[in-house]
Amino acid sequence: MFNIKTLILLVLILHAVIVFPAGHGIGFLIFAEVFWLPGFFGIGTEEFSFRITDPVSQTIGFIALLSLTGQLVLLGSVLLSNSKSTVFIQFIGLAFLWTAYTYLSIDLFTNNQPSISFVTGLPFFVASLSLTFKLIRQWVGFSRKSSVEHT
Repeated sequence: MFNIKTLILLVLILHAVIVFPAGHGIGFLIFAEVFWLPGFFGIGTEEFSFRITDPVSQTIGFIALLSLTGQLVLLGSVLLSNSKSTVFIQFIGLAFLWTAYTYLSIDLFTNNQPSISFVTGLPFFVASLSLTFKLIRQWVGFSRKSSVEHT
């Protein structure tokens, strides 16, 4: 099976290739981080919003910021030594990525039709669940080791 570092890399790649509607076309999430992230600094304009129910065209700057933050946290955690705090940091990174995926997929529940972001994000979701279960097992392993050491 995959080790945790390989799963983190897989999760990051699968998250980067989630497709989202962009005007009359589509875009990959990795390009949103490069091109729409500067739009995040345009807070206060009509085109930017934090509300999850707003169209993707208005929330893409915030989604890009969430994605980039989650990716940097996960990549940074790979460089740290294995400890209980590292696992906690990896959970935080996953939470940022899941939040971005939720923002992209909310159309599924508001328009009653499958969202292209939801469908193309399913591989990311499955890989991130696998990573989550591995992290939980590692967290439990650290807890058992510490309880044995204290007795």
